[in-house]
Amino acid sequence: MVSFGTRYRFLIVICSFWLYSCEPTADQRGEIIPPKSAYSQTLRPSLVVSYMTQLLRENESPHFYYLRAKAYFQLRDYVHAENDIERSLEKSPGDVDYLLLSSQIKCQLGWYSQALEEAKALESSGNNSPALYLIFSEIYVASNSKRVAANYLQQAVNQGIPVLDKSYSSYLQNLVRGDSLLAMQSIQQKDLVHPQLSSAYFRYQLPRMAHLSFQNLILTELKKYPFDPYLLINWARFLSQIGQYERAEKVYLHLLPLLPKNPFVVLELGQFYVRMGNNKKALVYLSQVPKQSGDYRDAMFNQALAYLNMGEKARSLAVLDSGRILFKADGRFMQMRDRLLGKRLDSMQLAVDSTGQKSD
Repeated sequence: MVSFGTRYRFLIVICSFWLYSCEPTADQRGEIIPPKSAYSQTLRPSLVVSYMTQLLRENESPHFYYLRAKAYFQLRDYVHAENDIERSLEKSPGDVDYLLLSSQIKCQLGWYSQALEEAKALESSGNNSPALYLIFSEIYVASNSKRVAANYLQQAVNQGIPVLDKSYSSYLQNLVRGDSLLAMQSIQQKDLVHPQLSSAYFRYQLPRMAHLSFQNLILTELKKYPFDPYLLINWARFLSQIGQYERAEKVYLHLLPLLPKNPFVVLELGQFYVRMGNNKKALVYLSQVPKQSGDYRDAMFNQALAYLNMGEKARSLAVLDSGRILFKADGRFMQMRDRLLGKRLDSMQLAVDSTGQKSD
């Protein structure tokens, strides 16, 4: 019987023979690398990672790092993808392909300001690809700048949306029109191959799908993409929903290094600990949400709840006072403050939109 290790080495040899049987080309530094046509989209990304790792031991070509970053990106392993694309950019900072992939990776990590900076650099260089315009659309949808997002989305449509991104384009179009419900309802199971649609699908279906069906489907996807942080977020939410709090906590903690410097993750973990009654731990994570983040408002409100749960009314009131000044359109801070002070709530005040979000 052939062992797993033997079969693995055999695959590497076959892959190596296939790639190098193609006519080689030289990059700008004179290194011999396989042509782009050698890297078939049908080749498993995990195999590409293994093969590129072998090549990088002998030659740290920026193109090899780029190809491995691209494979990691397809595997939804965004931290390793980011590490590799940064190495590519260190050696070839102006490469259009490298910058485009880097911006896509940063979007997935939730580093939107950095992704926008790289996207603008590409735009100023004359790049007008549909992929770039989709990046802009995603960034501006995330910042709730719908008119700007709609403009870039239309430019992407004009340039010709790739087949693999058509469903995602339709999803974004519904979002910029303000119809988030239709956007979510339009996602089908066949769209789960797209990472953003996969995340949105499970987020929408969590309170709607039967528990067993949801569990089977998300575990099937996690077998394909074990490093996908957004699948893991939805898995942690599901475990919490069915009362498996210890398992949910482990998933959340496992998730943190997969989305480093992402304020939404620490906010959600802080909210989880507030619900669990572990208010001291909640405050540890809620305090990590930066003030410039769009999640800071929710972090402040949950800090007020945590202090109140701990019996520290004065500290809770101090946070609420700061919150009502910083976020005047969010009625939650004033309502909770008035309840603590024993004031009657005005019916008009209760109608204030607690989201406090604006659209362009």
